[in-house]
Amino acid sequence: MALPELRTPFSDYPGPSDSEQTEVSTEPIVELESFISEGSTPRPRAPEPEGQVLKSVTILIPALNEEDGIVRVIGNLPLEELRRRGFDPTVLLVDGNSTDRTRDYAEALGADVFVQKERGKGAALREVIPTLTTEYAVMIDGDGTYPVDAIPDFVDALDEGRDVISGSRLAGEMEAQAMPGLHKIGNRLLTGLANTLYPLLKTTDMCTGLWGFRVSALKTLRLTANGFDLEADLFSETALQGFRYAEVPIRYGRRSGTSKLSWRNGAGIAWTLMKKRATRRSVSRETPDLDATDA
Repeated sequence: MALPELRTPFSDYPGPSDSEQTEVSTEPIVELESFISEGSTPRPRAPEPEGQVLKSVTILIPALNEEDGIVRVIGNLPLEELRRRGFDPTVLLVDGNSTDRTRDYAEALGADVFVQKERGKGAALREVIPTLTTEYAVMIDGDGTYPVDAIPDFVDALDEGRDVISGSRLAGEMEAQAMPGLHKIGNRLLTGLANTLYPLLKTTDMCTGLWGFRVSALKTLRLTANGFDLEADLFSETALQGFRYAEVPIRYGRRSGTSKLSWRNGAGIAWTLMKKRATRRSVSRETPDLDATDA
């Protein structure tokens, strides 16, 4: 299968020097050719077993200029494993108006694309939520650091009765230098703050980029975040609304490209946690009697 023509010539993309452009552009294209030649794309889908009704799940990938990692993320998604377990997956890139080839690569691999209007990761999720029609949703960052092979287990856990699930990097395995020391310290401080403010919902990784949701629960979360305070928004709302929550240890690898986090993002995360606690009341819900892995 030939590579599709890209929307914009590479020379038209703003970016680093010529030497850096070569380094950035070559590897994803080679990976893209490999995935397409192997047929490892979201579409065309394998025929469903006769008479089997699959439950639906959307894999949400918020991304802004993630051409270095997006091919690896989408190309390695365990779509056949999800179908084997009885789920019908849809892959949706939520694009923050990327100026590189992120959208081109995603579309070449068969993913659907939703282009957000406002800026920021939080805005991306808030805008796409009303469009979701599937039973479940899993949100995973597009930088290639999170384990896509954990997605089927996330969806299984949601199908067993959890409302919200997050993946903990700090309770799992972390590749050397995957998280800078200052980021790790900041994450632990924010995690401690979250656990203090919301004692009924314990977490070990406040800032994780891998989440799973029942869409019916996700649509009731009163999200206000625009940027990287999204995870604090999700955690706070899950606690305040009394949803059944579980945390799963995951592997975490080194990212492709440059991190967009700064100390200002950390301050915004702390403010979101405190503001939600001060202005919202908790809701009591009857929840199913699940096993002891729940938080």
